[in-house]
Amino acid sequence: MTNRKARDVGRALGKIVFHSLTLLAGTLFAGSALAVDLLPLWESYRGAPTYDTFYTVDYKVYTDARASGALDHGVAAWTPCAPSNTLGPHGETPLASAITPDGDFGYGSIPMQFACAKPAGTVPLYRFYKGSPQTAHVFGTAQAEIDSIYATGYQFERVEGYVYTTQVAGTVPLYAFALSTGCVPSGCELDLRYTVSEDSRQTLLNAGWGDGHVIGYVYNSYANTSVPAKFTGNINKVVGALPAAVTLPISNVSPPTGAVALKSGGSPTFYGMMAVNSTARPAGAYRQKITFRINTGTLFDAGSAVDHVPLILYSHSGFGSTGFPTFPYDGLGIFFSKPTWGRPGQCGSAAGIPTTGAQIFVEEFAMGKHVDCTAGLTNPLLSSHSYDVELTVDDAALLTYKITDSASGALLKSFSRSYASDYICPTSHAAGSLTLDKLYCNNPFTVDRFANHRTGYDITPISGLVSYSSVYQNMHISWLSQSNTVLWSQ
Repeated sequence: MTNRKARDVGRALGKIVFHSLTLLAGTLFAGSALAVDLLPLWESYRGAPTYDTFYTVDYKVYTDARASGALDHGVAAWTPCAPSNTLGPHGETPLASAITPDGDFGYGSIPMQFACAKPAGTVPLYRFYKGSPQTAHVFGTAQAEIDSIYATGYQFERVEGYVYTTQVAGTVPLYAFALSTGCVPSGCELDLRYTVSEDSRQTLLNAGWGDGHVIGYVYNSYANTSVPAKFTGNINKVVGALPAAVTLPISNVSPPTGAVALKSGGSPTFYGMMAVNSTARPAGAYRQKITFRINTGTLFDAGSAVDHVPLILYSHSGFGSTGFPTFPYDGLGIFFSKPTWGRPGQCGSAAGIPTTGAQIFVEEFAMGKHVDCTAGLTNPLLSSHSYDVELTVDDAALLTYKITDSASGALLKSFSRSYASDYICPTSHAAGSLTLDKLYCNNPFTVDRFANHRTGYDITPISGLVSYSSVYQNMHISWLSQSNTVLWSQ
């Protein structure tokens, strides 16, 4: 394929009217509830010789791509999900290998299902593929671009969700770009990229990529504020067994100031989130703070079914229509656990970490649940004992925690560490300063970037059939400015 022809194909892929939108840093949609299931559109990339940027809502396909050598670029956007057997633009059956038979979109380790109702005002996001020498995946929505895709030899694979044809509340433009790469006398590879970032869009335009047209409108976060859920256990303060779906809130959940029992046991052993996206980030916020008291009770005693109980700031996650949460997409926080949690793979060789009592460790959720053992306690937590905890995380990925004995006031540990160097992407950058190979740092989520514009806290009581005597209580959440002025508190 010649350079000119490759450029023509890129221009032909969806000449939709362009609407620019300046994305404001720190803005997160918190509008009315959506009556759809949203799925992350995962992005991975292969360099030479294929130069293929690949997008899918199927988590297993995404992890398989990474396992076979593709670079992990995180989540490019959130889209309303479509059944994986949705037909192609001319009624074609999707490739058998591209269909998710059980409807869980690759989240096999968590029992999730998705309703995938088509929202009004949307069209399918069709995925196509062409082999060598292009070896590229492209996506189309409009008939004109689909005709161009077919004319250049691409094959329909599947539908990767729905996109809105006009902008609705909470959505942002999804920009499409094309560039011919790896050109040899026999032809060129065609690299296609899609982004919701205005910064990335301008950088790609400056580098000669396509025309940055809008292929449709999507979400740049998990924007749902409620979910139709059926479950047994505890989700967002609703406790019980719901055999039929009931709509439950998943945002703006007040922190549990009264005693909230933690539970575990039964099968399955994991039942749901206490709170997700629960605090809206105010303008000027720089750090988030949470204080609470925990009574360990019997939660971490020998014989307890509890694995660990995380408490995450700057967190972001999502739900399936069953009410079970997907994986936390980002966040930095602490977790309470038995000292043997993860041993020997996590903290088994950490010097000075006792093997009895209960522990606190730091966990980087966006880093593949990487655990920092240096945050552990030399003097472990006791059974049936109350402790006061103060935890803060800021935009520079600085985490601090302080834990004291509630009865005596004795300080067990005051810990502080910046985790910024653990991330490949900078915690902040000037517009246009990222190189082309780092543009994925502008994705709404990537494991390489600290989540410096997300919301809320995420508490996961291990909820189930057996009640333990341990409780959370007196919990308070606040957002502060860089000078520690309280901007919001609950």
